[in-house]
Amino acid sequence: MCKMILSLCTVLLLFQLVAQVSSQTRCLTEGYINIDGSDSSFSQDYDVGRVRYCYNFEGTLYWAAVCNSGWAMNEAHVACRTLDPDAFAVTTLPGELYSTSNLGFYVNVDCKGNEASIANCTVTRNPLCNQLTTAGVSCNRDPKPFDAITVGGSSDTEGNVMIYDGSSWNFLYSSSDFWNGNTASTACRQMGYTGGAPSIGFSTAGFGPYVANFQCSSGASALVDCSINTGSTGSIFLASVECYTSGDADFSVKLVDGAERSGTVIVTYKGRLGHVCSIGFSEEAANTVCRQLGHGDIEAGGIGSASIVTSTGLDARSRYSSKPVWIDFNSCDSEAQAITECSYERPGTTTCTGGSVATVSCKARQCSPGEVRLDGSNSPLSPHLSSGRVRYCHSVNGTNSWLAVCNSRWAMNEAHVACRTLASYAFAIRTISGNKYSISDTSGYVDIECNGDEASISDCVVTPSLACNQFLTAGVSCNRSKYLS
Repeated sequence: MCKMILSLCTVLLLFQLVAQVSSQTRCLTEGYINIDGSDSSFSQDYDVGRVRYCYNFEGTLYWAAVCNSGWAMNEAHVACRTLDPDAFAVTTLPGELYSTSNLGFYVNVDCKGNEASIANCTVTRNPLCNQLTTAGVSCNRDPKPFDAITVGGSSDTEGNVMIYDGSSWNFLYSSSDFWNGNTASTACRQMGYTGGAPSIGFSTAGFGPYVANFQCSSGASALVDCSINTGSTGSIFLASVECYTSGDADFSVKLVDGAERSGTVIVTYKGRLGHVCSIGFSEEAANTVCRQLGHGDIEAGGIGSASIVTSTGLDARSRYSSKPVWIDFNSCDSEAQAITECSYERPGTTTCTGGSVATVSCKARQCSPGEVRLDGSNSPLSPHLSSGRVRYCHSVNGTNSWLAVCNSRWAMNEAHVACRTLASYAFAIRTISGNKYSISDTSGYVDIECNGDEASISDCVVTPSLACNQFLTAGVSCNRSKYLS
């Protein structure tokens, strides 16, 4: 009877194993890895996620999750290096933050840290591991010569171009003979956009000049593919771009030459920027612009006009004055959320005269409980880095208000969840003192305590704090993969 039971158990275990194996995802190259929730492009971006290893089980290759036992920076560096020879690990992370799918196979990885690939490390199967005890990693790579980024603009899509010269980042200066549409579009494509156009310089201080006259063909995908011309006779100026992507180029909106939530309305169409005619620009149209930008409706008296033409020509005070006035809005519904829901004349057919363009001033949108924002959020060197003091939307006496988060319980668990609240697959690089970014007083303060695996800050324990002040607040530096918007 005992033998019979043992035999039956053995059959059941074998059946379970066969069923488990048959459902696993196959891979192609033994010793290779990938990262769940990542495109692994390393295009000036962090790649982050759960680590998977291509494991040989009885002659067949399957993806196996790497276990967190023994997983440290040595292993993390080699994992990143396996994906890109120039990559390195920023930090280790719990893999279950990014995926909890059961792969069936789990392995331990033990590296010295100097291996060229995970395949050179000691890899052993671990039957005690599961989908909740896996290893994750955040990878980046050192910048390479001619890598480019933009800084100084009002969004990721515009700004002065900075070039990495092999040792440091420097502003790119170029001759007016060569900083043309082809070259600007090439710089934008290199940064992951569809294309772009040259722009007037954005005001930014610091960093030394890097002078190079890139001469790019219309099909070039990166500045390194372009020639460098030394025979220019044109003036040297700060190279700037306005980039766009095919998915969001048409009818995206921004406000320029104004204070926060106010300014002249600029609309993008077919990759080009243009003004909106102030004639016929109604309160409903202004409200629609504000809503599309994520703000509240317009302030009292928040609709107006500005002239981009003076008695001597274009208004030199605005770097957008050379952009055409090309859209007339006829009408917008009072509930419209985007200008594409309005009635307008085809771009380029405007009858507007005199250079009178529309301006708006928007109210701050009332927050919803559980939302997070970063005060002083900025991107000094990476288009996808956001840092600042953490604010949390909390209901105080029936009114939703932005409260500052205190630093008394603020650690990496809370920081990861805050970043994840801002964007899926976002992660924290480090915690920072909030008063580095803002010391403005707020209507209140909260303490936040998280386990680290919550999807949102609203799932954490949030309690009002009476012992906090504007000098004891929490900050965070977040990042995420560029392909996730």
